[in-house]
Amino acid sequence: MPPYPPDRFSEPAGGFVSSTSDTAGRSFQYYAGEDAERVAQVSIIGRPAGGAYVRVHQRWRHPQEMNPLGGRAERPAWVAPLEGSLPVLTAPDGDVQRRTGGGGGPDDYSSEADLRTDRSLAEVLTHVGGQMAEDGWTPGSHVSAGEVGTSPWVREWEGKSLAAMLYVRREAADRYALRVQVLGPDR
Repeated sequence: MPPYPPDRFSEPAGGFVSSTSDTAGRSFQYYAGEDAERVAQVSIIGRPAGGAYVRVHQRWRHPQEMNPLGGRAERPAWVAPLEGSLPVLTAPDGDVQRRTGGGGGPDDYSSEADLRTDRSLAEVLTHVGGQMAEDGWTPGSHVSAGEVGTSPWVREWEGKSLAAMLYVRREAADRYALRVQVLGPDR
């Protein structure tokens, strides 16, 4: 079966990315032929301890994926306009990060990840903040209370004044939930 082109939404232009392997968090679709009504979807998610989870799922093809003239329809290439305002945010060397979500609308964008590390809350905020600063974001004051840290950011991007908030929450001794949210001038 020929593979469907990689899902555009599995590789963000900016925000948190998975670090476990080249195929971490990726999903591929295979069709029996151009006019096939059934789809085999293969999802690969890296494991923090090494190796990967592989999930194979068979489903009916959604009508929007079918081209009325026959064959496979192209997927829309819509991207949240502010997605590119963030740099690609990677894990510290030696740590494991898995992108867990993200998306946005015309005037906002968010990105989320799970980070496995022995680093402190301050070290995680500094690492992610350093990547944002290198990309032109200006930091406000970091605030930490217990197991949660936040950091506000601002920047000019493509003629717009943007604000962002970085959230880091310790969920276990070696695990953090990361989230960054960008808001445009109309929010």
